[in-house]
Amino acid sequence: MDFEILKDQIEPPDQNNNVWIFHVRLADKQRSEAKIRIDASDLNAWVKQALGRDPHSDRGDKDKLGDLRANWEKIEPVLRKHLSAALAP
Repeated sequence: MDFEILKDQIEPPDQNNNVWIFHVRLADKQRSEAKIRIDASDLNAWVKQALGRDPHSDRGDKDKLGDLRANWEKIEPVLRKHLSAALAP
């Protein structure tokens, strides 16, 4: 399934959980959108796989979100691989 990860709509975890929310736009006729919930530990592992280091998080999740967006070209292919499994029927 083809889809676009909407990097400007990534939601960091709320105060009391460790779940990031990624919004994706599906390449179907309706161009529908879906939300995929990703555990923070999985996201950290995928960023480390893409960048060879842990994501920056000196100031918490906002810092990590900035790191994701700043290194999007390297991180996006790894995210796409893992998110496609979540979107598979």
